[in-house]
Amino acid sequence: MDWSKVELMNSKSPLALPSIWLMLAVVFGGGTMGTMLRYAAGQVCPIIQTDPWVAVLVVNLIATFFAAWVGRKYLLLSSERFVDVVDPFLKKNPLFNLFFVTGCMGGLSTFSSLSQELCEQFTRGDFLQFALNLGLSLILGIIVGALGLRLGQASR
Repeated sequence: MDWSKVELMNSKSPLALPSIWLMLAVVFGGGTMGTMLRYAAGQVCPIIQTDPWVAVLVVNLIATFFAAWVGRKYLLLSSERFVDVVDPFLKKNPLFNLFFVTGCMGGLSTFSSLSQELCEQFTRGDFLQFALNLGLSLILGIIVGALGLRLGQASR
């Protein structure tokens, strides 16, 4: 398949995609910014400095909300399918979405830190904190993601 142009359903003309090198550079730039935001949040926000797992939870929830909101807001197709949210090629502005959603919010959030925190809590036998961390991460993540999707759909 020729990925330089992608035909979209309900679209009168094909969407011309930028080069792979430009897309990678845009994601890299967004990821760098997201990582810097994560570091800055840890330096200035007292609640994040109290406990490492709280920091991971807070930044992951923020990133989930904004990625869902912006991802849904800039969809070309008005489908309600979740898969559309994560496909940058179905966006009104693929480079913006690659920069902000994939790069910046991807750099701000972190699954590896969540996994590390959960493993450490479980290993040291802190099962209450483990359950609280896992439960809050999953439940609140789904809630803020759904809120972001709804807000993005409503603001289109």
